[in-house]
Amino acid sequence: MSTGHDCENICGGIGKSDKDKAERAEEEVRSREINRLAEEAECQREAQMAEMEQIEQLHRDEAQEREEKRRADEKKRIQEDREYRQRLSDRKDKLAGLIGFQERGDLPPYLDKFEYLMRTCEVDEEEWVDKLHPKLPERLCARVRTLVDDNEGYVELKGALLMAVGETVAEYGSRLFSITSETF
Repeated sequence: MSTGHDCENICGGIGKSDKDKAERAEEEVRSREINRLAEEAECQREAQMAEMEQIEQLHRDEAQEREEKRRADEKKRIQEDREYRQRLSDRKDKLAGLIGFQERGDLPPYLDKFEYLMRTCEVDEEEWVDKLHPKLPERLCARVRTLVDDNEGYVELKGALLMAVGETVAEYGSRLFSITSETF
């Protein structure tokens, strides 16, 4: 038969078992809460990582756009430089094609051609005298020096040249006007 002592063991065991169950339930609740908090923290970390990745991607995209713009600007600058060099080369070719004036030639048409070439090549008018002097015969230059100072402009030089070959500026202008009016 069982004694009271056995009853205590059984009753105490039952009480202990409920207590263990309650502790296990509490532990399970705490464990679930810890797992839930860990999952939340992991989700927040993943969200932060995704946000950081988006920010980094934006920075990479901006850097790529800047690099593409820099390359496009550099390409444009190189193209403009090529075009400028080509214009200079074309201009030099045209200027090189201007032959020197021969004293037996007709000066006014030569000056017309010279002026046209200077304008076409976009040479500043201040440079025209320097470009024309090497094309003139030495004897004509000597005659012109008596009429015009070396630091005079093209208009004065042209007038002196025309006077040196015996044609006035007015005669040249009227002859030029009659030629152009007959052409049209």
